[in-house]
Amino acid sequence: MKLNSAKGGHKRHHNHHQKSGDEDYECPTPVMSDELPLTCDVTDHCGTYTCSAEFEGEAVKLSLKFDRSQETLSADIVLKVPGRDFEWKHTLKSGEKIQVEGFPLSIKGIGSADMYLTLTMDKYMKGMSFQASFIGVLELF
Repeated sequence: MKLNSAKGGHKRHHNHHQKSGDEDYECPTPVMSDELPLTCDVTDHCGTYTCSAEFEGEAVKLSLKFDRSQETLSADIVLKVPGRDFEWKHTLKSGEKIQVEGFPLSIKGIGSADMYLTLTMDKYMKGMSFQASFIGVLELF
């Protein structure tokens, strides 16, 4: 069961008349699914996405900081549920799927499930794109 999917990315902008590089730099807004509508702030020239949502009555915060310097793209991920004192950190390489151990919230209508996060990133000549998904897995007898 896929709970949420976020897609985003950017293109590099070159403005030779600009000195600081931060003003007038617009990053595209990530596209979210309806199951867990995240609200995101995008900073660091589109390299960091900080998102939040309400899930099962709890605030959930997700931060993705992309490292585009290596051949295999990666992102430092921090997932927090402050009301449950839960914080999970991991560096995820593109294409990986990893279990979010100890995720404290249940899936509506189903209950507890193992929660996984997948992240796919692609690098292009003029930027990058990504897709992140939360997946709940139940073991059936």
